[in-house]
Amino acid sequence: MTGDAGAANAATLEVVRTALTSGDLAPLQRVLSPEVRWNGCRSRDEVLATLRGMLGGGGAPPRLSDAQLHGDHAILLVTWPARDVKRWFVLTFDADGLVERMQGYDDRSVAEHDLALRAAGPPADAPGRPPPAVTGLVAFVHVADVARSLAFYRRLGFAPVNSHAPHDEVVWAFLESGPAQLMLARADAPVDHRVQAVLFYLYAKDLAGLRDHLVAHDVVVSEIFDGTPGPKQEMRVEDPDGYVLMIAQIEDESGAR
Repeated sequence: MTGDAGAANAATLEVVRTALTSGDLAPLQRVLSPEVRWNGCRSRDEVLATLRGMLGGGGAPPRLSDAQLHGDHAILLVTWPARDVKRWFVLTFDADGLVERMQGYDDRSVAEHDLALRAAGPPADAPGRPPPAVTGLVAFVHVADVARSLAFYRRLGFAPVNSHAPHDEVVWAFLESGPAQLMLARADAPVDHRVQAVLFYLYAKDLAGLRDHLVAHDVVVSEIFDGTPGPKQEMRVEDPDGYVLMIAQIEDESGAR
C-alpha cells in the first residue's frame, strides 16, 4: 500500500468516525463507493438507509468505541450501551480510499483472523492435497405455509425425514425422494412469486478449512454459527449476483447431518 493510499484510507476512516460519533451520516456520501456492499445492501443508498435505521428508532444511539487501520482495511467497534450489545465491523477500502465493503462480526478474534488471512493472500496449493471443497448442495425454499408445501411435494414423491414444529406448527422440514433433497422453511414475509425466495444449501466436510480458503481468496463469508434447528455449524456466503449460499459442516460425503 502506497503512502497516498494509506493517507486516503486514514482520511476516510476519520470521516466514518466523525459521522458515527455525531450521528450525522451525510458526510458518508463522499466516502462510500457507489457499489458498497454490506449485509445484503449492494449500493451506497441502501447502506445509508440501513445505517439511518440503526441510528434512529429511539433509545440511546450506537457508539463508536474504537477504530483502527489495518492496511487496506479498518476495524471498528460499535456498541449499543442501552442493550449491552457490541459488534465489530471491518471496512475494506478501494484504490481511491472509498469504502467498498463492510462486514460485521460478533467476535473480534474472527475479524482479526480474517484480516490476517487476507493480508497473507492465497496460500500455495500443497502437492497432492486439494483445497477444501463443497461436497453437497440442497435447495432451501421459503414458503408461506410449510404444511401446505409438504402436502404438495408428497405428490412428487418427497417424504419428510426431519422437521421442526414449535407450538405444533411445522416451520422447517427436510425432504427426500431418492437422491433428491429439499428443505422448506416458513417465510418471514409474504412470498412474491416474481421474486423467488430460494437460496442454495451446501455441505462441506471441513467447514472451518473451507472458510479459511474462501477468506484467503477475499470472499466475504459470515462467521460460523449455530444453525439450529438445522446443522450446528454453518456459514453464509453470497455469490457475485447476490444469491445466498448456506454451507454447513457434515461428517461424511453422504450428506449426513
